Amino acid sequence: MAPNKRGGRERNEEEEEKEEGEEEDQGNWKDFYRFVGVQFGASKAEIRKAYKKLALQWHPDKNENDEEASKKFQNLQAVYEILSDDSKRREYDSGYTWNRRVADSEEKRKQEASAIRKLRKEREDRLKREEARRKAAFAKEQAKIKLQRERKAKKLAAKRRRENEEHLLELMERRKKKNKKKKKKKEKKKKSE
Repeated sequence: MAPNKRGGRERNEEEEEKEEGEEEDQGNWKDFYRFVGVQFGASKAEIRKAYKKLALQWHPDKNENDEEASKKFQNLQAVYEILSDDSKRREYDSGYTWNRRVADSEEKRKQEASAIRKLRKEREDRLKREEARRKAAFAKEQAKIKLQRERKAKKLAAKRRRENEEHLLELMERRKKKNKKKKKKKEKKKKSE
């Protein structure tokens, strides 16, 4: 590396990317104990056993052409380096409870948000079903009212028809009587003449 104007050495792109990656890791806290598959406060022997098991599972020689496995293996090595070194582990553990609490609260918040979304969806579905039931009941009631009106209209029409027929019969009876009276008068006139 060539020295820069300030007397320090120039940083290449790889170092800058590495530092950016470290900054991202710090912002995005990971639970190393959970990653390895042990409980917080596990002994070195337990951590080493879990590390060896995962190292065999994700080793690049076993998983050729699998970038995800090699990435997991690299992460596992970094995690093991921290958890196996007492001073690094103490430093990590000092922030663990705070970070775990923050991560748990974030997870709890996500679960609550998911539960709220689920409840809202259930409520919307229930309201839709109730609205559909109300519409069906309203349509049924309207059909019933329409049927009652049609029946009333038919009864009324039948009643009017009967009344008209009775009226016509009455008129015919009257005419017959008038005609009979006229005939009688004519007959009387004929007889009297």
